[in-house]
Amino acid sequence: MNKIRLLSTIFILGLTTTLTGCEQAQQTENTVIDENLYVDHSNTYEYLACVSNAESLYGFISEYGYEIIPCEYTFADEFHANGVVRVAKSDHQWGYINTTGKEVVPLKYDKACYSAGSLLGVAKENNDSTYSWAFFNCNGEQVTDFEYQYESEPFSWESCDKFMIVSKKSNITDPNDSLTYNYGIINENGEEVIPIGNQLIDNTQPMGESGLIAVGRKQSDSSIKYGYLNFQNEVVIPFEYEEAHNFTDNGLAAVKKDGLWGYIDTSGNIKINFQYEEISDFANNGLAFVKNNSSSYINENGDVILSGDWNLGTKFDDYNYALVQTSTGENIINENGQLLLPYQADNIFYFSGKITTNNSSALLNYKGEILLERNDGQSLTAFGDNDIAIVKSINGESEDSIFFIDRHGEITEPPENITYKSISPFRKIN
Repeated sequence: MNKIRLLSTIFILGLTTTLTGCEQAQQTENTVIDENLYVDHSNTYEYLACVSNAESLYGFISEYGYEIIPCEYTFADEFHANGVVRVAKSDHQWGYINTTGKEVVPLKYDKACYSAGSLLGVAKENNDSTYSWAFFNCNGEQVTDFEYQYESEPFSWESCDKFMIVSKKSNITDPNDSLTYNYGIINENGEEVIPIGNQLIDNTQPMGESGLIAVGRKQSDSSIKYGYLNFQNEVVIPFEYEEAHNFTDNGLAAVKKDGLWGYIDTSGNIKINFQYEEISDFANNGLAFVKNNSSSYINENGDVILSGDWNLGTKFDDYNYALVQTSTGENIINENGQLLLPYQADNIFYFSGKITTNNSSALLNYKGEILLERNDGQSLTAFGDNDIAIVKSINGESEDSIFFIDRHGEITEPPENITYKSISPFRKIN
């Protein structure tokens, strides 16, 4: 995995932001108290944030500050559009609950997997310390037996929706052979639409909406080449690429041939020639990072739109910001190529409007300006699906307090003095 893909994965998988702090946050004169928060919204909410209490037990609060699901779990993910979330009460009590706290898949399994799609995975530990996985749908109905094994546990993006990549241990005994697991894809009914075979399928990439999936297979010369299958297990694009990404919503996929990257369409036609050493996938703003002799962001026609002294660059996010690495450190750029930070650092992480360095964090407003920079007594979440971040501060020696801030800088306070050890961003649940 190249560094660009690794950075993107870090951003996406940074699911729970822990909040710590040690002093009272100074409230400003532009603080706005939303009177609607004092109406009883305990049964009318669209967003939930994962929180943990002083005993490090997890639960969920609504955007109005009410605790909807009590803090009683030793682990919890964030909710997604499928309306269920992975939780645990002990090492051997994993399962899934819905947005009211009702168990959808009973909390009785040895593992459960992160899932934002239509299939939920749970596992039983075998005598040899391996795990066998089965899948349920979001109604809690079991659709497969405990018949799958993984080199690392399964994972499902929201864009995968009705499909899950599955694997089983292969019978290959050659220790130098990378195909130690066989891969396939099941649908929401548990049917193998791409039967498990001696092939590689990368579950760190979103599947997209093209109906095609990148698959790697061993060739007669023992090399692994990638092509594309549809969900009827038909080869649509031949196995001729050294690496391949899934298609993005603009109908283009990054593929590597003869050591260089380019882009093809869903018919396999070359749309942007093989000429790049590094690439990213296209973002919603129609730009992708590429690097050959120089670094730039190109459009879908291959035209250079932005260029700069960048060693690496990530895909633009939904706010049209990207992380770039320069010769003097890392920084954030907007879609005009402008550096947003007045400083550069060796280790900057950026996700959903939040910038984190080794010893600081800050939030960006809609214009890309620093909206709020954490002080020694505050901690910040990234912006959630409702464009609200949560700030935690300390009152006195032991009691922490919370307030909400949107991307315009307006501040609101919850109706009650809620105190939590950690909080994640708000996620839309319906």
